[in-house]
Amino acid sequence: MLISLVENAIKHGVEPAADGGTIHIFARETDGRLQFGVTDSGLGLLQNTNVAAGGGVGLANIRERLLAIFGGRANMTIEQSPPHGVTAIITIEQMERVKE
Repeated sequence: MLISLVENAIKHGVEPAADGGTIHIFARETDGRLQFGVTDSGLGLLQNTNVAAGGGVGLANIRERLLAIFGGRANMTIEQSPPHGVTAIITIEQMERVKE
């Protein structure tokens, strides 16, 4: 799924931007949740209505896979990254640990 987010950042954000841009990949644990994602400094949501609407085959496939693997314990958000660019974040709720 992370690879698809990077591909989207390149295709819809950085590549069409006149001055290119950068891509950052991150992972973190916040409040017992695993979050990982991609931030780009490309065109942003206002310039790309397909991403702004959360549409597109790649994003739909990610949402379907999250639902199939994690049920309601995972989601994906797409946000504008000021001053321009997009951040896509996948959040997975903490799974219960198996006692040894």
